[in-house]
Amino acid sequence: MHEEGEIDLNKLKFLIDDSFKRNLNMDHYLDRINGKVAGLIIAGDYEGGAIITWETPVSDPSRSIPYLDKFAVLKKLQGIPGIADIVFKAMLVNFTDELLWRSRANNPVNKWYFERSLVNYCIPGTQWRLFYTGKHRINEKDLVDYVEVCKNIVPSFDI
Repeated sequence: MHEEGEIDLNKLKFLIDDSFKRNLNMDHYLDRINGKVAGLIIAGDYEGGAIITWETPVSDPSRSIPYLDKFAVLKKLQGIPGIADIVFKAMLVNFTDELLWRSRANNPVNKWYFERSLVNYCIPGTQWRLFYTGKHRINEKDLVDYVEVCKNIVPSFDI
């Protein structure tokens, strides 16, 4: 039994693996996000969730950008309005000014992301599309920082 506020890493890993249809290398992932977690949202009994991290562009070490690192919904609930929208709205309540994320350019979920982002950008020479939403009006330096963050995060899924 877990105390209130404790995270069940087994349930969290199952949620991410099921949602992405891939195996998360939990040791690598926890090493990557250790000390960088900006927010964690869990819907229901790990039916959906989001992990937001603080990411720092190499070109500006004084800057911390909220980055949606993992957004997951159990496979059986994907495509059904509800869990994904609840989790996304909870993120927007807590990260109103700026929220960045990336998705593979061929990800079928991108249509849903297009509807919820203010800016999207296909990063040349990569498999990634950058998404952004928030009150902060982005400028050229912001875009450079966002691209750098999205390009430099090493995926934590087993090949």
